Amino acid sequence: MMSNYDVLAMITAADALEKTDVERSEKLLEEALKLNDWLIGKEPKDEMRPLHIINKMQIMKRQRELTADERQMLEDMLNDEFAGDMVKAGVYLLLDRQEEFQQLFETMREDEKKSLKEFPIWRFVRESEGCDMNLGECWLVRHDEVMAFMEREHCKTLKAYLPSVKNK
Repeated sequence: MMSNYDVLAMITAADALEKTDVERSEKLLEEALKLNDWLIGKEPKDEMRPLHIINKMQIMKRQRELTADERQMLEDMLNDEFAGDMVKAGVYLLLDRQEEFQQLFETMREDEKKSLKEFPIWRFVRESEGCDMNLGECWLVRHDEVMAFMEREHCKTLKAYLPSVKNK
């Protein structure tokens, strides 16, 4: 479970750097994808697998357009009778199905809404449809929350996980 939070923290850090240090942002995404692929391979039948796949797809969507096969995999996840609201919300965002996301989001419990807003997938909510702050403020709040989480878990910097990413 903790490794999944590491992937999320890496994605968030990459988002925070994408305008100021593209090279480090891209490297963070590459390393997050490696860690996430390891998580998928570690426990192929793990209950976390749908979340790992969503994380993989959100990393890839930051790097390039999703392929037809990847989009179909996401569609299949929507049709899974065991998919929870958080999984469906992530899939809707990755498929850019904003209206369906919004309908689902309105039915979610407040704690689920709060959690979803803290995850990096929130980036894919259209600004006018999910965030009453401007996009920069949303990123800053989320970055601060992730850093606070990492500090609570005695993980002072991402360097502990990414020795290959060095300050210039």
